[in-house]
Amino acid sequence: MTDNKEFYDLLNSLVQQQSFNVGMSDGSNASFKQLKTAQLKELIKTVVDSPLTQAAFSSTVSKIFTTNLISSSKTQFNTVDRLMFILNARKDTLSPNVTIQKEKETIQVDLNQIITKLQESLAANKSLFEDKVSKEGEIEITYGIPTLDSEAKLVEEIYSKLNIDVENVEELRKVLGEAFVNEIAKTIKRIKIQDKTLEFSEVIFKSRIKTVETLPASLIKNIIDYIEKYKGILDSCLTVQETALPIDGSLFSSR
Repeated sequence: MTDNKEFYDLLNSLVQQQSFNVGMSDGSNASFKQLKTAQLKELIKTVVDSPLTQAAFSSTVSKIFTTNLISSSKTQFNTVDRLMFILNARKDTLSPNVTIQKEKETIQVDLNQIITKLQESLAANKSLFEDKVSKEGEIEITYGIPTLDSEAKLVEEIYSKLNIDVENVEELRKVLGEAFVNEIAKTIKRIKIQDKTLEFSEVIFKSRIKTVETLPASLIKNIIDYIEKYKGILDSCLTVQETALPIDGSLFSSR
C-alpha cells in the first residue's frame, strides 16, 4: 500500500506541473493545469444537458476553470474568459481539430484558427468588452460581460431547478421568455438612483429579475443592443462555413 501511495503522489505531482496558457478577454494571460481524465469524463457527461439552459455544462466548466487556474493578473473572470478556456482546454486535451456534421456534410474546424480569430476580435473591439454605463433621468445602470459568479447564481438558483417538458409548447414559450430576462439580469452589474446603489452581485437572482422587470424599456434596449453586439462578434468567430461550432459537452466528445 505504501508503494502505491508513493506512486500516486508522484503521478499527481507530475500532473500538477503540466499546464497551458490562455489569453483572457482583457488581453492578459492566465495559466491553467491540464484537464484530468476525470474532468474530461464530467464534461462529456453534459452532452445530454438541456439545450435551452446548458446548466450542467456551464456549472461543470466553471468549476474546472476555478479548480485548474494556476495564475492570472485578473481577480474576476467572465463568460468570455471561460469561452477562451474551453477552446484552449479542448485543443490541449484532445487536439486542435474538430469535426462538425451538418446534415450530410462534414466540416473540419481548426481550433487554432478559431482562437486566433477570437483574440484578434477581442483586441479590435476592446472597449465593447469593458463595462458600460447608461443613464435615463436619475437612473444609472452599469452593465458588461456576465461574470462567472453571476452565471453561477443563475444556474444554481434558477436553471438547476427547472424541469422542462420540451413537448409542452406553452412551457417552452415561458422558459424562452424568462431566459430573455435572465440574460439581461446577469449582464447588469449595478443600478444607481440618486445616492442609492444596488450591487447585483449582492442580491439573489430572483431579486435581480424583479428589479430588471421594473426598469424603463428604453434603458433595457441599450443593454439588449449591447448583448446582441458582443454575442454577434463571438458567434462570427465561432462560425465555420456558415456552421456554428457547438460550445457544449459535444465539443469534448467529438473528434
